Amino acid sequence: MENIDHRIKDALNEQYDRLDPVDLLAKLETLQSKLFNYAWSRSTILATPERLVALNNLITIPELICPNDINESDSQGLGAGKAKLHHDRHTKKADKNKRPRDWRTRTDPFERVWDELKLKLELNPEQTAKALLKGLITKYPADFKPGQIRTLQRRVSEWRGSQLDHETRLREMMQANEAKA
Repeated sequence: MENIDHRIKDALNEQYDRLDPVDLLAKLETLQSKLFNYAWSRSTILATPERLVALNNLITIPELICPNDINESDSQGLGAGKAKLHHDRHTKKADKNKRPRDWRTRTDPFERVWDELKLKLELNPEQTAKALLKGLITKYPADFKPGQIRTLQRRVSEWRGSQLDHETRLREMMQANEAKA
């Protein structure tokens, strides 16, 4: 940095101080939207050489270094008004009004042995789904695989949630009976 003239350093520092990241982002989004509109338009908007030159003149190298105001009217028919981004969304947005999914897409692999598992959980509620699955694999090696751990974890979690609800209701009933007595 010692070999650079102090006037150049001062000019670069001034230019850096004038940069506004929020403004740069807004201009970048506008230009990206214009590019997207051009790239995906089905009509031949830029069919004439004059329009191609006009598009090339939208941004010059000095504007990239020190951006000036970019007018929407410079778009030469590429779209007026505030440009919308997010053209590249490939998935559907989640519908907030949609009810949670409560149906199964596959048969439950633990349905046949669930009573056995439930009994083990009632006798030892702290037992993990991993230990339960290990026991099932030992007892029924052809029916269960280690990759089914997440399904069993969900099932055990649902059971524990229902047990908490059941326990809460029992406590409320006991408190109500004690209050009557």
